[in-house]
Amino acid sequence: MTGTATAQAFEPRYIRLDPNDNVAIVVNDLGLPARTRFACGLELRNFVPQGHKVALSDIAEGAVIRRYNEVIGTAAKPILAGEWVDEARIQMPTPPDLDKLELATAVPAPQQPLEGYTFEGFRNPDGSVGTKNVLAISTSVQCVAGTLAFAIKRIKAELLPRYPNVDDVVGLTHNYGCGVAISAPLAIVPIRTLQNLALNPNSAARSWWSASAARNWCPSGCCLRRPAAASCACRMRRSTVSAPSSRPSWRWRMRAWPRSTGAAAKPARLPTS
Repeated sequence: MTGTATAQAFEPRYIRLDPNDNVAIVVNDLGLPARTRFACGLELRNFVPQGHKVALSDIAEGAVIRRYNEVIGTAAKPILAGEWVDEARIQMPTPPDLDKLELATAVPAPQQPLEGYTFEGFRNPDGSVGTKNVLAISTSVQCVAGTLAFAIKRIKAELLPRYPNVDDVVGLTHNYGCGVAISAPLAIVPIRTLQNLALNPNSAARSWWSASAARNWCPSGCCLRRPAAASCACRMRRSTVSAPSSRPSWRWRMRAWPRSTGAAAKPARLPTS
C-alpha cells in the first residue's frame, strides 16, 4: 500500500445519507477520538464510536434529529456540532398504533423504465419471475423446526445432488408455538408473513409441515380453521408428524419439483420490464 493510500485509509470519514440530515455516521474502524477534524471542517468534541452518530450542526433542546431525511427523535438536551449523538441525548417519539401507522407517505417519483436490458430467470405460471429454482419447506409451528432441520440436511446430502437443476432446499421456520389458536390476537401477522415467504417467486415447489398437536394454519388461507391433522385443499403439500423426533418420508416431494431431473435447464432471458 502506498503512502497516499495509507493516508486515505485513515482519513476521518462519515456517511451522510441525505443532504437534509443533521447527523452523520462515523465509519472509521474503532471510531474517532476528540479533536479529530473532517475535510469539511467539522471537529469532534468527544470520542465517537464507529457506526454511531455525530452532530453536523448545533441542535437545540427539543429540536428534531433527522436521518434518512426522516425524524428519528428530538434532542433531550442541547447538542453541539461535533458531539456524539448517543441514545441518552435522543428523546424518542411516541410510536403510533399499528392500525394508525401511515404507509408510503413519501412516495418517490416513478423511474424511467429500463429498455433493452435482460436477465436470466424463470417466468412462473402466475406471471412472477424468479432467478433460482428452490424447494421451500414451511412449518406451521416451531415444534417441528428440529425435524425440518434434520430433513433438510438429509435432502441436501442424499437427494439434491441428483437434481442439478435445483438450486437449494430451504426451511422457513419461526417461533410461533403449538396450541396457539388462529383466532388469537394479531395471529394474522405470522400467517401473512409465512404466506408471503412461501410464495416467493424463487420457490418452484413448496411443502408444508405441521405437528399433530398444532392448532395453526396453512399459509394459503384455504384451511385456516381446520386442525393441523386435517386434509388441506390448497396447493401447499403438507406432512403431519407426531413429534420433533419423528422422521417422516420426504422422497415423494421430489415429484413435485416441476423441472426435469436431467441436466440443468438454461434459464430464459427475460426483459426487465
